[in-house]
Parts: sequence; structure tokens; C-alpha cells
Amino acid sequence: VYLALNQCSVSTTNKCLIAEAWCSVRDLPALQEALRDSSTEEGVSAVAHRIPCRDMPPTLIRTNRFTASFQGIVDAYGVGRYQEVNPAPYTIITFPFLFAVMFGDVVHGLLMFLFALAMVLAENQPA
Repeated sequence: VYLALNQCSVSTTNKCLIAEAWCSVRDLPALQEALRDSSTEEGVSAVAHRIPCRDMPPTLIRTNRFTASFQGIVDAYGVGRYQEVNPAPYTIITFPFLFAVMFGDVVHGLLMFLFALAMVLAENQPA
């Protein structure tokens, strides 16, 4: 809590704290309700205002339990800019296939190595 409060700025009248944050339009009613609920419990008023801005908003990618792991793989390479196509759905389709191909190559290579090792070890033994 104190970390969040320390990131707020003090108003010119020194009577309130001001915090600026990005919030998606879809989540704004939930944010306002949470602020309203918290302010009635503590006796302090909390207000959320929507301020028009020309800055590019940050990228918000909604995930669920299934897509979060694939989104983590994509985010390891970088997060796209606002309104760019999210490559995670394509990763969900191609990653298991490419992993299976890679795993097949490893198993095939291991079998070839074991066969070659057996041939080398059995080279001097009579048939």
C-alpha cells in the first residue's frame, strides 16, 4: 500500500493525493466501483476522472489460464505496440507442432547415436 501511495503526487493544496494511471475503457466501471467501495469503508473520498490524452496507450493483452503461458513465450521476444496484431494465437497453434518436430529430431538423433555406438562397439567381434 505504501509503495502505491509513494508513487502518488501531492496536490497544490496539500490536501489530497493524485495518481495517474492507464485503465481500459471496458474496466473503467469496475475501477470506479472499487474506488467507491474503498472510499466508503475508510471515510476518504476517491474519484476517478477520465482525462483525454494524445499519448499512445500501453498494450493490454487479456489472457486466461490457457493462453497466459503462450503469451509469456511471445512476451519474451517483446510486446507489440498498441493496436498491433498479437502473435500469441498463432503461437498456440504452431508451438506444439514445432516442439513435436524438435522432440522427434532429438529422439531420432539419439537412436542413430545408439545404433552407431553399438556398431562401433561390435566392430571387432566376429559375427
